[in-house]
Amino acid sequence: MRIYFDHNASTPLHPEVLQIQNELSSLSFANPSSLYAEGRFARQVIESARAEVACLLGAEKEEIVFTSGGTEGNNTVLLGVCQDIESSRPPQIISSQMEHPSVLACLQMLEKRGFRIYWLSVDSMGRLNLDELENALSSDPTRLVTLSFCNHEIGNIHPIEKIAELSHKYGALFHCDATQAVGRIPVDVSRLAVDFMTMSAHKIYGPKGVGALYYRRSLDENLVAPFLYGGAQERGRRAGTENTVAIAGFGKACELSLTEMESRRRTTEMLRDRLETALLQIPGSRVHGDRISRAPGTCHMGFDGVDGELLMA
Repeated sequence: MRIYFDHNASTPLHPEVLQIQNELSSLSFANPSSLYAEGRFARQVIESARAEVACLLGAEKEEIVFTSGGTEGNNTVLLGVCQDIESSRPPQIISSQMEHPSVLACLQMLEKRGFRIYWLSVDSMGRLNLDELENALSSDPTRLVTLSFCNHEIGNIHPIEKIAELSHKYGALFHCDATQAVGRIPVDVSRLAVDFMTMSAHKIYGPKGVGALYYRRSLDENLVAPFLYGGAQERGRRAGTENTVAIAGFGKACELSLTEMESRRRTTEMLRDRLETALLQIPGSRVHGDRISRAPGTCHMGFDGVDGELLMA
C-alpha cells in the first residue's frame, strides 16, 4: 500500500470538486465575456466561484482576480508594482531566501534591473527577525515587502499581521504568498491588512491551472501593471478567456475548505505528531523549523549521516 504524503506540492482532487467540474464541462463551454445566454451562464458560474474564494479569504468579490495559480500571482505582483519605476536608484524590496522559487526568481530578475533586494535573516528554527525588518524599512525607502504566510518546506507560520503593520508604517506595500496557508489555517485579509495575497487551487483539493490574487480594494487600480495584456477580463487586471470549469472547481474547493478546515487540521496535526514521535525515536533524528507555530501538515526532519534526497527516493 502506498501513502501519498506530499500535499504541500499538490493535493488530490476532492470528489465534490470533480463532480461539479464534470457537470459543468458540457454546460459552461461558452465565452463568459459573451452577452448571449450561454455566455451569461458561464459568467454566472465564474462570479459564484469568485464569491466563494472571497468568502474563504474574508475579502470582497471585487478584490479577487483569477490567475493560473500561485506562480502567476506572485509574478504579477512583484513585477507589476515595479514596472513603472524609472530611477537611477530604485527603492529596495525586502524578502527572505526562504521564499518559494516563483518569488526568488522574480527578485533575481528585478535585481538585474537595478532594484536592491534586502534579504532578511532567519534563526536556527527558520523564524524571521522583526527588529531586522523594521531596521531595514526605516533605513532605506522600500517599495515592497514580500514574505510567505507559511513556509513551503519547514511549515513556519510567520506573523503576517505584524509584518503588514510594519510595512505600512514605513510606506511600503506588502505582498504575502499564502499558497501553503489558505484552506489549511484561517486566513482573514480584512484583519491581516495585507495589500496582495496569492493562492492556488491545487493546494486545497481543487484543480491545477487556476488560482487567485487578492488585490486590496482601497489601492490604486493602476498600481499593478497587468502581467498579461489583451481583453478586459478580470476588470482589466488579467487578460484572457477564463477557464470556467476550473474556476468552478476552485470555488467548490474553497466552499469545502470553509466547512472542513478545522476537522482536516485536527486530523492532520494528529497524524503528523504521531509520525514525528515515532521518527524521533531514531538516534540522530531531529525536527527542523518552529514546532510551535507551523502549518498542520508539514513535517521536516533530518537524520544524521543520511542523504536527504536518497532517503526521499
